[in-house]
Amino acid sequence: MDAYEENPVLLWAHDYRHPAIGRAAKMWTEPHRLLANMEFAPTEFAQEIASLYRSGFQWGVSVGFKPLRYEERRDEKTGSFLGLRFLEQEL
Repeated sequence: MDAYEENPVLLWAHDYRHPAIGRAAKMWTEPHRLLANMEFAPTEFAQEIASLYRSGFQWGVSVGFKPLRYEERRDEKTGSFLGLRFLEQEL
């Protein structure tokens, strides 16, 4: 989380082409959870998104991360690729 805490921006839909809609003012972890207090920017779009959270239509966020170490998962019988298991990542 150190890298993210240096620039804790909230992006809409992982879209780096548009300005941030806010920031994570405070972040902490609980078992199997990453939590944050969000502050939304004073733009019309950001306030529209904030309204969705306040009214319960929007619940969570999607966290982007950079994989540092991972291993491939393969079917034991066929060798077919099943996906990746992330061993270490950076927010």
